[in-house]
Amino acid sequence: MKEIIRTRSLNKTYKDVCAVSDNNISVNKGEIYGFLGLNGAGKTTTIRMLLGIVKPTSGQALLYDSLVVPSNTNIWKKTGYLVEVPHSYPNLSVKENLHLIRKLRNLEDRKVVDRIMEKLEITSYANRLAKHLSLGNKQRLGLAKAMMHDPEIMILDEPTNGLDPAGIHDIRELLIDLAKNKGVTIFISSHILGEISQFATRIGIIHKGKMIREIYSDQLKELCHKQLVIQTNNDNEALEVIHRHGLMETMIQNNQIVSMDKKTVVAPDEIARLLISNNFKLNKLNVEEENLESFFLRTIKEKEAI
Repeated sequence: MKEIIRTRSLNKTYKDVCAVSDNNISVNKGEIYGFLGLNGAGKTTTIRMLLGIVKPTSGQALLYDSLVVPSNTNIWKKTGYLVEVPHSYPNLSVKENLHLIRKLRNLEDRKVVDRIMEKLEITSYANRLAKHLSLGNKQRLGLAKAMMHDPEIMILDEPTNGLDPAGIHDIRELLIDLAKNKGVTIFISSHILGEISQFATRIGIIHKGKMIREIYSDQLKELCHKQLVIQTNNDNEALEVIHRHGLMETMIQNNQIVSMDKKTVVAPDEIARLLISNNFKLNKLNVEEENLESFFLRTIKEKEAI
């Protein structure tokens, strides 16, 4: 597949603070790459370097196999972006803001403004001043500016901030359509794994400036830990019986027995028979799966423990 976005040993240091450290990212055409990290992890700094807003301390950022440098202005003709706050001219209306961007983009078709307002569902706010928009509609206006010129790359920093669940769903479906049916390459940052996992094809996790893990979205389910949770009439004695049968990845947590042993998770009925045959009363026997947010936080904690 054709590589569209790439970084080579990308670093950014501010005085004694390392914001981004030796990151190597590769995103192919038509891929939705979810860039995940806690607030302050280095997501926005990386995006600013991809857009040429911030100069790397060392390393390189490339779009369309071209270096992101001030002199290389052609790459912006095919790139749309939204960084942190969706800036607009506050005393201009939504329509006036979009027509201004249309002119700056040298787009002759005036109807493109009406089409993009309809697509982002802000037509009813066309004559409202940008400063009077809700946070969610400011975000939609920012996305409209990013998409107006039918870009081949979209680089979006937390694009669903301020949107309600219905708005998040609409933007998600819009981005999926752009990637799947138009081959648009999308680089999108967030700190919410559950949201990103619903439409990103691949996810990179950054922590304290370093890329600590990359995974395909379809791997998430198998990577999330599963555990068997048991409660009996005597958990301490039941745990001893479980340990005597070699199931050592089992412990008492939060007043219940928790087993991470794959044998018990795959076949909980066997441990049920074991305990019942030893005269224990089962009050609870459930297989529970780690949610996506827990997986995200566990990944970070495991990296910090190294």
